[in-house]
Amino acid sequence: MNENEYLEYIIKKLSEAIEASDSRIIENTKEISKMHDYYWENYNEFDEFGYEDFANRQMLETEVNLKADEMLKNRRYKKMIKSPYFGRIDFIYDGEDEAESFYIGIGNFQLKNGSAPLIYDWRAPISSLFYDYDKGPASFTAPVGIIDGEIVKKCQYKIKDGKMIFSFESDIKIDDDILKRELSFNADARLKSIVGTIQKEQNQIIRNESDRILVVQGGAGSGKTSIALHRIAYLLYHHRNDMKAANILIFSPNGVFADYISHILPELGEENILEMNFDTYVYKELKKYTSIEAEDKYDGIERILSIDNADDAKEYEERINRMQSKNAVKDICGFVIEAEYDLVKIRDLKYKKIAKTADEIATLFYEKFPDIPVLARMDTIASYICDEESTLRGKDMEEFEEEIVKDRLKRMYRTTNLLELYNEYLVSCDEVPLERDIKYIPYEHVYPMLYLRYALMGAGRGRNMKHIIIDEMQDYSYMQYDLIKKIFGDCPMTILGDREQTMASMCENVTGYIREIFGKKSKIVEMKKSYRQTIEIASFAGKLIKSDNEYFERHGEEVGLYECINETELIDNMVENINKQSEFDTIAILCLTIKDALYLYEQLKTRMDVSIIDKESENFTTGVVITTFYIAKGLEFDAVHVYDTSDKRYYSDFHKQILYIESTRALHSLKLYSDGNMTEFVK
Repeated sequence: MNENEYLEYIIKKLSEAIEASDSRIIENTKEISKMHDYYWENYNEFDEFGYEDFANRQMLETEVNLKADEMLKNRRYKKMIKSPYFGRIDFIYDGEDEAESFYIGIGNFQLKNGSAPLIYDWRAPISSLFYDYDKGPASFTAPVGIIDGEIVKKCQYKIKDGKMIFSFESDIKIDDDILKRELSFNADARLKSIVGTIQKEQNQIIRNESDRILVVQGGAGSGKTSIALHRIAYLLYHHRNDMKAANILIFSPNGVFADYISHILPELGEENILEMNFDTYVYKELKKYTSIEAEDKYDGIERILSIDNADDAKEYEERINRMQSKNAVKDICGFVIEAEYDLVKIRDLKYKKIAKTADEIATLFYEKFPDIPVLARMDTIASYICDEESTLRGKDMEEFEEEIVKDRLKRMYRTTNLLELYNEYLVSCDEVPLERDIKYIPYEHVYPMLYLRYALMGAGRGRNMKHIIIDEMQDYSYMQYDLIKKIFGDCPMTILGDREQTMASMCENVTGYIREIFGKKSKIVEMKKSYRQTIEIASFAGKLIKSDNEYFERHGEEVGLYECINETELIDNMVENINKQSEFDTIAILCLTIKDALYLYEQLKTRMDVSIIDKESENFTTGVVITTFYIAKGLEFDAVHVYDTSDKRYYSDFHKQILYIESTRALHSLKLYSDGNMTEFVK
């Protein structure tokens, strides 16, 4: 049968499978309802030992699980019927004479259990042939070992709403024409799945299971985030028995970015994973120990940009970096070592028949339990003494008695107040202490304060996590990585980012930090090819940082530079250009600060349909949006308009980095506007 006939056949079989699945779900629902009714009508008559109750609960749980599995399959089939597959390989196994055809899609589809799939999941071992090889000799790794053979035919398809848009036989891995077509489409309100256009180097990262810490350094537009999410889908597929979506956490820049990527895993047939901004995670931890609110990274950036004097701004930025540096980690650890002797005044302990001298308690504190964090040590000593007393009594101590012993021991600490101890640390480093009635913890102090708390008390553990994704790795400090190590231990991680997109004046050696903290066996992969922007945009952005990245050959309009005589002309030019871009679905106006964004929103809201995105926003939408460069990080837009890139606003190394970030958000069109002279960075 020809390709159109085969597509019709597959859609017919998928329709039948969906109909059968719908029926099974209805039957499951009825059966669960009957079980509930039976249970509540008869549970008073179940045997006194609980055997019948247990058996009924087990049967109900089994039926509920069957329904959940059926609903997952049902959703997958309903997605697949719109676009059942995107590729095909005809493969001859070594020793065989005839080729077998393998169609590849977002999920497996077989007529019945045990039968050969009509469509293979893109994550299946044999599907790697599609991504890794041209026609000719090829091999893939199966559960039984390496399978050799030859690819004699390779086809690629674009199927939309069940209709074949195009299909052709390809001699190369992923045909450039198909990739160009996909990249030329307008940006959606969500990140796109790349399952049909995964490149060989991307596929190797996605299927890597040998490296516990995988670090992906990739230029803007190289597909890092997409690759990480497809990697998670791959790991979930191959480790169904011991890994669930709830065991995976992604640290993402903000809520808008989280919404932007939220549909990828469901589109690939998996549940969404946990997402959180690392600042948010840290603030929740700090809330356990202090009621003071805390600033976040964006507050720190806004403060830097609000300082008019370039030297003062640079000094504040350096202060933030210094407070979270490797040296700061050493200083905190040194302070805690000294605190072991200064923080406690050990005295005799007497309670009922318990009598411990100060020397005995000191021996326990300094010699028996030296590895327990200093502020957690008295709890450990209390448990030890109470266990000893329980053994002598021949019965357990009462709970209230144990609390009394614990309280008396903890009174031997001079203080346990975190702010007080943190101020003592600051003074020891010749830093200015925080005011006692401070309402917000300044951003530069947030991570050092939590690090001190963990050093004194021990870190909270994210032990149920089985994989961590860290996006925008270049924006994490040495101290932040060390905190992640303390919290998540040896949990496998995928860490990704671009050293050139740092939100700082200069790039830090982040990969060096990672290797030092997580071990030298951390695998670092570099991706130098950018697929997002047109050549014109990519080349323009690359010159800002003297990048040596490679660019996918896709051309578009030249970058527009508009040097205006005043603010009115700037806004008029911007409005005129945006009104000409009706073919684009997503248009961003990017600003340095939230103050700029709010001002511009007020100027434009009566002239066009426009919305604003700030750090509290949780949704990424189509249309014209105004936001800051730091909220836009990681996002992509059809067109980007950068507000006021004049030399009086973009003049430092930090501003050059910002301009690079802003420029690399654009897919098809980039325009810069200045009130007066354009910044020298683009001349």
